[in-house]
Amino acid sequence: MPEADAAVGALDLALIGLLVTYLALIAGERAWYALARPGEYDDANMLGSLGVIAISTVLRTAFTLLVPATVFTLAARWAVFDIGLVWWSWIAMFLAQELIWYVDHRISHRVGLFWAIHHVHHSSERLNFSTASRAFVADGMNRAILAGLLGLAGFELVQFVVLLLILDFIGIFSHSEAIGKLGWLDRHFATPANHRVHHAVNPQYIDRNYGHVLMVFDRLFGTFAPEVEPPVFGVTEPIGTDNPVRIYGAGFAWLARKIGRAQTLSDRLLCLVMPPEWEPGAAAKKNPAPLARG
Repeated sequence: MPEADAAVGALDLALIGLLVTYLALIAGERAWYALARPGEYDDANMLGSLGVIAISTVLRTAFTLLVPATVFTLAARWAVFDIGLVWWSWIAMFLAQELIWYVDHRISHRVGLFWAIHHVHHSSERLNFSTASRAFVADGMNRAILAGLLGLAGFELVQFVVLLLILDFIGIFSHSEAIGKLGWLDRHFATPANHRVHHAVNPQYIDRNYGHVLMVFDRLFGTFAPEVEPPVFGVTEPIGTDNPVRIYGAGFAWLARKIGRAQTLSDRLLCLVMPPEWEPGAAAKKNPAPLARG
């Protein structure tokens, strides 16, 4: 498949460029804090996030870019339509990818097993550019497959790859405590203020603002919340470490403790599919589920 080989080659070069740019952005953000807000930047937290990134970079690249590009190429063989590179197809593919992101992101918060995977990204108690790629290797695997199936609609592979890279890059900037509110942009886009809400454990903020670039689907499906009170970042059971290995396994440790509280096989299996705040029957009677999730 020459087209797929060319796409993979282009991805390799683009990923190197993105990695260099990303590290430069982190360094620039750190320098800004040193000048404008001395003493506020948590270097240990940043190094913990970079450690997680180092552990999973190669495999996450496969899950988030190479796997969906391969699925897309295979699915395109049975494309229902032949859309081609027309101007409106870029808009259509962007909206389709944004909807897929919303659905996958919401599943990652509302299904126990997928929350254990996504937990790594939310465990940081600070929000900065380094947090953007703090993720478990399989985080987003559902999105990777669903996005790849867009090849069935007749979109072009070049559109798919370009938008994947652009959207991943845009996502860096929503992870920031330094960027304040942005007026009317906060009503419609996943600005830093809106994404701070998403990362917060304040009861009114939990499981809100899933969108990656737009807030349109959050408003449509009732999951939008504006930033009102200062957000408190992290997870409801703080992991208390900047060790990248412990950060990486914290979500599964949370799930294992929960399964350990279950007394029946059915409850143990339900721990994998029920929302994070759900507790197995006997344990729930002793410790009613809090509003928040692990």
